[in-house]
Amino acid sequence: MHETSKALLRRLHDSRYATRYFAGHGIDIGAGPDTLAQYAEQFPLMRSCRAWDVQDGDAQLLATLHPSAVLRAEDRTAARAGLVADLRVVAAALG
Repeated sequence: MHETSKALLRRLHDSRYATRYFAGHGIDIGAGPDTLAQYAEQFPLMRSCRAWDVQDGDAQLLATLHPSAVLRAEDRTAARAGLVADLRVVAAALG
């Protein structure tokens, strides 16, 4: 419980969280009452972070491969098409 708060100091000491990992729009899956969005001022490149929890539906349905997998794939065209299809499902789920 309160895993985001517990991890905050570690994340603040590693600049990659502010410059790379928490940049753009994101989804905080399993956020509960301790959302990452409450710390947005600590991560200035984070544009938004939507909390997704049990009442929003099964988060396993939002799973996708990591974009770097496209770069490692033998058939990058097919891997990219799969990623784009996954992201369309996620976008539709988020409304």
